[in-house]
Amino acid sequence: MAALLTTMWDNRERLCRIVHGTLAQSHRKLMACQGLGSFLAAQVVADIKYVEPLRSAADWWTWAASGPGSKRGLNRDLGRRVKDPWTESEWFRQLQLLHQEIRPLIRSAMPKLQLHAQDLQNCLCEFDKYERVRLGEGKPRSQYPGAGPSRS
Repeated sequence: MAALLTTMWDNRERLCRIVHGTLAQSHRKLMACQGLGSFLAAQVVADIKYVEPLRSAADWWTWAASGPGSKRGLNRDLGRRVKDPWTESEWFRQLQLLHQEIRPLIRSAMPKLQLHAQDLQNCLCEFDKYERVRLGEGKPRSQYPGAGPSRS
């Protein structure tokens, strides 16, 4: 990881020039960097989409790249076998359908909240983690001890 970050820092001026246009275009360009795969490139896009030039990207609300957990999570949501494979285009199409389906539910429960596709992708990953623990398919990597009693 340190080598990747060093490479990215050393090439920061070039990287700054390639993150423009749409989120999808920026993701593809970032994946061309040595050692940066789809998942990490998507995480970079998720972090920098809140500032220009990506803040104005046409696909700001609708683009996301899959990750291993979101693929499993979408499989679970659709009643497929957890490890069924996806092509990226089919996963994205199904994510868009789910996004459209849940938008009115979210709006009615939380009128001021809008969920973008990258948030939904993350929710699917967290859903997969939850289901793995609930169904006894694995254990969480870390435990949350809770906030505990309030101290005044």
